[in-house]
Amino acid sequence: MPAEDMKVKWAKKAYGLQSELRYKADLSWMKGVGWMTEGSLDVQQAKKAGDLVSEKKYRQKADALRFTSVADSPQIKQAKKSQELQSDLTYKSSGEELLHHYTINKDEPVFKQARANAANLSAIKYKSSWEKQKEKGFELRLDALSFLTAKAKRDLASEVKYKEDYEKTKGKLIGVTGVKGDSQMAHSLQMSKTQSDLEYKRGYEDAKTHFHVSMDMMDMVHAKKAQNLATSQGYKTSFHHYSILPTDMKVEWARRAYGLQSDNLYRADLNWMKGVGWVAAGSLTLEQAKKAGELISEKKYRQHPYALKFTSIKDTPEMIQARVSYNQAVDSKYKEHGESLKHHYTPTADLPELVQAKLNACNISETRYKESWTKLKDGGYKLKLDAIPFQAAKASGEIVSDYKYKEAFERMRGQGSSVRGLEGDINIAHSVHAASLQSNLHYKKG
Repeated sequence: MPAEDMKVKWAKKAYGLQSELRYKADLSWMKGVGWMTEGSLDVQQAKKAGDLVSEKKYRQKADALRFTSVADSPQIKQAKKSQELQSDLTYKSSGEELLHHYTINKDEPVFKQARANAANLSAIKYKSSWEKQKEKGFELRLDALSFLTAKAKRDLASEVKYKEDYEKTKGKLIGVTGVKGDSQMAHSLQMSKTQSDLEYKRGYEDAKTHFHVSMDMMDMVHAKKAQNLATSQGYKTSFHHYSILPTDMKVEWARRAYGLQSDNLYRADLNWMKGVGWVAAGSLTLEQAKKAGELISEKKYRQHPYALKFTSIKDTPEMIQARVSYNQAVDSKYKEHGESLKHHYTPTADLPELVQAKLNACNISETRYKESWTKLKDGGYKLKLDAIPFQAAKASGEIVSDYKYKEAFERMRGQGSSVRGLEGDINIAHSVHAASLQSNLHYKKG
């Protein structure tokens, strides 16, 4: 069959119409092409509907809304002009300029007295002579009077100088032959003997057991005989047992002697003082030590003059004159009377400028601007479900809802199941006919 036959051309055209590749060509070139949903109609409608039903945006504050005022509008210019009229600085500027423009002779007694007071009170004048001396410099020699005075005071307070004579004479007494050759050592020895308890009792202890008795006394003879009788040639010695009257003068004398020799009676004056507390604070020795410490203290000797306690008398003529001069020289006291008189004025309440200023203040007042909104907020609100914003939001939601879009299709989905055959349903018959046209077996059968 020739290629230019009409049937061949018709078959090619039919194949082209039935070809799935041709049918899906419009879809194939779009595969892999990205698509941004931002800015599409559905997205914009959904955003607008969300803004309408948003509780957060509905309840946002008025000051959160974006607003830009024109700087050169008549209202802003009028507000600026009103602000200049209301300004206290602008209102008083011309008066302040004229207030301090005056001419006074410089040689008046008041000015001379003020200059003299200023010179007396000036710290620069007070320190001028000292500053001039510092600029000239100084030459301080080692033989200056201040250095010599400081050295003399240091020598008086120095512990080295205080012990210098003692240290010089410390080793000069080594060549003495004995203690008696040095008067100081002899005096110290004598004082130690006087204070020693052993020396005090040495004479008594030496003479206590020394006594003289005649060998041919009757008592001695009787004692010897008794000794010989009682002992075996002096092997045993027993004490004598004899009686004596308590009122005997010898007994009284012995008791008195024993009382003098008793260590308990000797220390009785000391025993009653044992355990008695004693505070050293305030004693003569401690006060002398404190005073001596203050005299030789380097810290107190070199302390600053302002650390010394000093109380000035308030009612001296110099202090009274200084107060009067200060009150005369202080600027606030000088201008006090003028300032009190300067600001005493009574304006008329119904002046056009004041009325206009009040109106301008009301126009630019933030409180007046928000007054109606504040009253609405204070009154509260009642939002029903059948309100217009809710109804509009619901309608917009239904328009963009995929569920609503497919609702009619879902309802029609199962209604064709009761048809007797394929020819009873137009959609199914059309699908079968399209499938038979596209089927390769039906094409080759004919």
